[in-house]
Amino acid sequence: MAVVLPPISQIAFTIAFVLINIFLVKLYRVRRFIRQLQKDGLPMPPHHWLFGHIPLSASIIRSMPPFAHGVYIGDQIRQRYPHLDSAFYLDTWPFALPILVVLKPDMMYQLTQANQIPKDRGLRHFLEPLTGKEDLVTLEGAAWKRWRAIFNPGFSANHITSLIPGMVEEVKVFMTILEKHAENGDILYLEEASLNLTIDIIGKVV
Repeated sequence: MAVVLPPISQIAFTIAFVLINIFLVKLYRVRRFIRQLQKDGLPMPPHHWLFGHIPLSASIIRSMPPFAHGVYIGDQIRQRYPHLDSAFYLDTWPFALPILVVLKPDMMYQLTQANQIPKDRGLRHFLEPLTGKEDLVTLEGAAWKRWRAIFNPGFSANHITSLIPGMVEEVKVFMTILEKHAENGDILYLEEASLNLTIDIIGKVV
């Protein structure tokens, strides 16, 4: 005898089925793309056909202190695989899009200064509620050059030098906070404290 599901259950089952299939298709495409890069000889740590670099990243995170910033993962991978000393691909989808981890300053210069490559869409999506669609971080090409030229005087060495006393004042406040926690033996989350310092300096000089 056939089991007839209620209409709501049928809809929920259909949605779940569609979402699972979409997830599996995306997973297959991402893993296939990375595996192809690996076959082409591009640098990356050992890659699992199903889990990608998730097990590797998880093992590194477990070996790091609690609440350590994720930016250290790339350097820890370099230390574990010394031949990956310039750049390598990292695939942790669905937790994050596949990325190219760049370790050498001269390569960073090529990617960010010497060549104008498209900026990440995620950055534009993140900043749009704050800045709209027009800001120096996400503008590209001729529009970016035009507005960057307008702001160039603000980035001149003489102007930056004139702002140093205000920056030093905020750094002294930051040092006082560090000293207080050191004297009390407290754990201080540097990410939040450093972010506050950055915001304070920006608010001071802008």
